[in-house]
Amino acid sequence: MEDNELVIGQLFDTIPYKSNEDISVLIDNMTLAQSIHLISHALEMSVRHNIYSLHELEVVLKSMRILNKSVFSKQNDGTNQI
Repeated sequence: MEDNELVIGQLFDTIPYKSNEDISVLIDNMTLAQSIHLISHALEMSVRHNIYSLHELEVVLKSMRILNKSVFSKQNDGTNQI
C-alpha cells in the first residue's frame, strides 16, 4: 500500500515527519536506541550549522563516542540500562 501523505517537516534537517501526531507518538514511545539516534542527529545538525567552537565540538564528539559505545555494548550483552 502506497503512503500518499506529504512530509510536513524534518527533525534536525534529516528525519521526516508527516503530522504533529507523528512527533507525539515518537516522544511518548521513544526507546533508548531511538533517543541516542535522535541526539546524534541533533548534534550533527549543530555541527553543520557551526554552533560549537572547535574545543566544544571535540568534547561533544568524544562524549557521543563514549555514549554510543556504552549503549551498544550493553545492548549486545542483553542489558538495556546505562
